[in-house]
Amino acid sequence: MTVQTLAGGSIGHGGSLRVDRGKGVALRAVQTVGPRRLQIVDTVSPRVGTESLVRLERAGICGTDLKILDGSTPVDYPRVLGHELVGTVTAAASGGKIAAGARVLVNPGIHCGSCHLCHKDLAHLCGRGGLLGRDFDGVFAEEVVLEEGNLHLVPDQVRPDDAGLLQVLGTVIHAQQTVDVFSDTVAVVIGLGVSGLLHVQVLRERGAGIVVGVTRSAWKLELAKWPLRMRPWRSWKASPTAAAPTWSSSRWERNPQWSTLSSFADRPVT
Repeated sequence: MTVQTLAGGSIGHGGSLRVDRGKGVALRAVQTVGPRRLQIVDTVSPRVGTESLVRLERAGICGTDLKILDGSTPVDYPRVLGHELVGTVTAAASGGKIAAGARVLVNPGIHCGSCHLCHKDLAHLCGRGGLLGRDFDGVFAEEVVLEEGNLHLVPDQVRPDDAGLLQVLGTVIHAQQTVDVFSDTVAVVIGLGVSGLLHVQVLRERGAGIVVGVTRSAWKLELAKWPLRMRPWRSWKASPTAAAPTWSSSRWERNPQWSTLSSFADRPVT
């Protein structure tokens, strides 16, 4: 499995990427060269062989990108950031099934494709794999070269801004397939980031009776109110001398006539 972004060299495992940089148009990529250090680099559009060339349509900024940028998640520098991309294939892979002009969503998980875990359909556990934008150069580039196996077709009727969430939504759906949900189900979602908010919405659509969202972030709690039509219910303040961490949560109750959100803020964990 190999992957290449415009600002990086050939990376990956199991082979080398055949890229001819002798001809091409000028392009740009976003690269971090150290904690809190970001730069735009110029390069040229590569020519592809057995891989697909994808032009960026939308790229999402994930919390992982921010942690890499501030240095809390270490990476090898320089590193092109980004792993959430929706784009259009501008050059199809030789002998591939996805034609030029197709809209695609990128699977950012890179794997070797040859180890016993990959052969068991457990590529996410591949010891030689990793994540675009963290372990390998990412997708914050005007064009990126990727294996066709990392591309998934996006229907034309799905808007770019919506398509960008499908990658995270797929993770949420995969997780929820392991549990049953009924009208009397009480579900707790720990963390109200993008994945957590999607979990809350999917649980609501599945008919869960009560959904409780737990977060330590006041602004994420505020964010949960608007898209999910939630409202504050009650709050507590932890003692300033308390050693235990604080937390807050949001509860959504389903009712044939109405829905409400109950929120708990800054309650000490015991």
